[in-house]
Amino acid sequence: MVHMTSLVFLVTVSAVPLFQPVEPSPSESSSSTPSYWNTYRHRFDVLQKSLYASGAGNCSGTMCHGGAEPRPGEVILGDEWDRWYDSGKGVHFNAFHTLYEERSDRIVKLLYGRDAVAPETAECRACHAFDVPEQKRPKRFDEKEGVMCEACHGRAASWIGIHHIRQTWDVERSEEQRTALGFYDTQNLIRRAEKCLECHLGTATKRVTHRMLAAGHPPVALELVNDLERVPRHWTDKQSFLTPGEGSWFHARVWAVGQAVRLRESMYGLATWADNIGPPDYSFFNCYSCHHDLKNETRRSHGVSPETLGDPTFDQATVLMCRSLVAILLPDDAATYDNAANAVTKLLSIYGTDRNAIKKGAFDLAALADKLAVTAERKAFDRSITFAILQKLANDREAIAYQGYRAAVEMLFACNALYVKAVLSDRKLTPTDPLDDALRKLDNMLYDESGGETPQKYDPATFLALMAETASGLGLLDKNP
Repeated sequence: MVHMTSLVFLVTVSAVPLFQPVEPSPSESSSSTPSYWNTYRHRFDVLQKSLYASGAGNCSGTMCHGGAEPRPGEVILGDEWDRWYDSGKGVHFNAFHTLYEERSDRIVKLLYGRDAVAPETAECRACHAFDVPEQKRPKRFDEKEGVMCEACHGRAASWIGIHHIRQTWDVERSEEQRTALGFYDTQNLIRRAEKCLECHLGTATKRVTHRMLAAGHPPVALELVNDLERVPRHWTDKQSFLTPGEGSWFHARVWAVGQAVRLRESMYGLATWADNIGPPDYSFFNCYSCHHDLKNETRRSHGVSPETLGDPTFDQATVLMCRSLVAILLPDDAATYDNAANAVTKLLSIYGTDRNAIKKGAFDLAALADKLAVTAERKAFDRSITFAILQKLANDREAIAYQGYRAAVEMLFACNALYVKAVLSDRKLTPTDPLDDALRKLDNMLYDESGGETPQKYDPATFLALMAETASGLGLLDKNP
């Protein structure tokens, strides 16, 4: 089966550090220019600055979210706090504690000098803690609880007292009113992806730059289906189902929404860079354009064309995943998508580029990604749609293979989300299953026994052979599965 333990270290186009997007001038705008400033998360972020936090301790009462056992048949489980804490092992709960580790101390001192202390550094606290100004904190507030309840659900002082009264909260309060009180809706998949991407991609105040990576900070990214498996499950997916019987096809929809939102947010960051003075941060690029074995012929040729030889290339992994989605969900936009994607991927260079052209291309691609996200979020996925997407990915396997290691990892995750999680959720693969064997071989090429990444083992020819084996197991070598 697919390794889940190392997803947090995945870098794709999603490793782009984001800044506050700069609105295009009227001359640069087009009907396809997305309105970032009207997105739910941006409006929410502006509102949050004026609100007060409640503190996770006020959520942990036994009659609230701190019960010892889940409540049978209830939508709100009642033991969310214990699940999040996970006996002290919760990855987000422990986020602040990692700042006290030797590695964090080494990183922060390389970046900011020998007097720097990671738990006190704003760039670290932005993602590793629920960093609320002192004047907006309650007396009962412990930052060592890391990425706590309100980091995702919003500062709660204005709504904690009424949100448990279902008639008042669900019926009498509109979504707009709940948002105005500071509550963030994570049941909507687009908004859930946006919230996760705040740290696993970046915003104006949360970002991982190439300098941070060089100092030793692990790359961060997000593939929604696999990443959510790393989070202690303190919610029920049925709350986000389109229909009561959506079942395992929900996973296919989550994958599609996550890919589209990630591409959209990445393009906002790229458009913003185009408005800034200075060279592009190297985290915009495919890491293995440079970080590869120059003595190995196959390593040297990954994703390289005569035009880009010696020039770090833009990582197209997410672009390729979304291309397959567009082909199935938005077929009338396929040509427009390819044109916008090509404009972005071919223009970005460390040797000088037309920033206005990049900006326009990024906004055009972001608009298409936004349309794709909305379409996927509202689409009732089924076997036919899911296999059609897998078919398109299988047909694109050569482009994916020669894009490099990161695209190969994305393809493995796509197989896991679309086939293992969506199609096979009602039965377990066995070691004798030919498809399971092919997926295990893919996994073994991309990860070691401990779940660590092994880009040095990656070979596109081997990947192509394994993908053909996987496609055969899925019945996808025939165009009509």
